[in-house]
Amino acid sequence: MKTALFLGALNRGGAETLVYDVLRRASSLPFDVCCLYRKEGDFSDEFHGTGVPFIKVARTGGIFRYLIELRKAVLRNHIDIVHAQTPSNALVCSFALLFTKVSIVTTFHGFPFSDASKLYRNLVYRRSRRIICVSNYEKSVYENKWKLPAPNKFCVLYNGIDFSKLDSPSSGSSGLVTDKSTLNMMMVGNFRSGRDHLFICKVADELNKRSIPFNLYFAGRREPSEPQRYDSCVEFCENHGLSKNVHFLGGRDDVPSLLRQMDLFIYASEHDTFGIAVLEAMASALPVIVNDWAVMKEITGHGKYASLYDTNNVEDCLSKIITLNQKRAADADGFKEERSRISKAIREKYSIENHIRGLYDIYKSCLK
Repeated sequence: MKTALFLGALNRGGAETLVYDVLRRASSLPFDVCCLYRKEGDFSDEFHGTGVPFIKVARTGGIFRYLIELRKAVLRNHIDIVHAQTPSNALVCSFALLFTKVSIVTTFHGFPFSDASKLYRNLVYRRSRRIICVSNYEKSVYENKWKLPAPNKFCVLYNGIDFSKLDSPSSGSSGLVTDKSTLNMMMVGNFRSGRDHLFICKVADELNKRSIPFNLYFAGRREPSEPQRYDSCVEFCENHGLSKNVHFLGGRDDVPSLLRQMDLFIYASEHDTFGIAVLEAMASALPVIVNDWAVMKEITGHGKYASLYDTNNVEDCLSKIITLNQKRAADADGFKEERSRISKAIREKYSIENHIRGLYDIYKSCLK
């Protein structure tokens, strides 16, 4: 069984990181794997360093030529399954691989297409042997909105995380936190739709009004496509006298090291389908506070592994922060032991190894 993981550009992103972590384990995978892609990106060196065969099919000369070249590449390399990481790539495959025995698997990392794209949606659905959703919540949204036949095409496979990187020393962030007497908090994620950084700034303002010493760190870049999300946070902090307490670190590649210096991880979701940053924080034995968005309930065991606050409720979030901070101060050893148990549970459930075993089962079912 030979599988091609299909990407567009080799850029850094959630789906790309997941594929990269799978490819790094190519020598121990229970299936043969290669990578199909269209163009290079800022993650190219790392990808090619995995030693896995990479098949580049550039989109040149128009869409029909691209489809023909893609079809030739798949058949020439005797690929049994093409695993598309986006619906658009699955749509391309549905045309390029017509009248072949190649199976298409599609992972949905986001929410359903609009009603206007019904033809697009149905093509992807009908041509995919399996559609992977990254959470039970996401699967339920698709099933309820689409109401399509053969619901067994949908399956759930949690994204896998390479937790070993959380334990590796990182350079560039040592000494970021210099005042251990204050409450040091962090949110990780680029400033784009799906995350509500401004809400966290409002919570910081309430902490400041109550004279609670704190530092809040945002690790995430300003997105050129949505600059207002970053700019509004900076403006809010300047207007409310928070510039000395709230720190905008930009995009970082040393997040594990940053997490080790924090007392608390805080997050606000608008419409996530998964929560890699939240899981990494819990796996780092950090106390986590996150809003009660459906998928966050799912990955935190409905509050078993993290503290959930009412979405968009500043006072409730503030209350959770104060309670956790008091609990940490009252029983430091017990608090640390509890976080260690949570870390162990998260690492067992959401490991990249579990993800790979799930992939293998799905691929096998496609060839039956």
